Amino acid sequence: MADPAQKAAKLVKRNRWGKINKLLEKGDSEIRAALASELKNNRDDNSINLLIILLKDSDEKVQLEAVKSLGELRVERAKTHLQNMFKFVPEDKTELIEAIKDAIAKINEAIHENQ
Repeated sequence: MADPAQKAAKLVKRNRWGKINKLLEKGDSEIRAALASELKNNRDDNSINLLIILLKDSDEKVQLEAVKSLGELRVERAKTHLQNMFKFVPEDKTELIEAIKDAIAKINEAIHENQ
């Protein structure tokens, strides 16, 4: 069987949203993190919506990958969700805090470039 990253890449590339949703609901944190990372390679609204949902995943690694992917996609509507998440992240989660700041900065940069 393919490793989680390969499986995620194949599903995202083929826009297999039903299977992706099922894996996000029932899959382990490794496959959810792989999907969160891979979704940055697809600008479809489904990708963005799923990444926003993954910001609330129970696993911090999944949250981190979702934050990074949203930063790479530079989608303005994700900014509010990232700002809200930032308010509730414990201070000791420095990697997650820095990733959120970085993602918001990338989104702000994209907004500025489009003006």
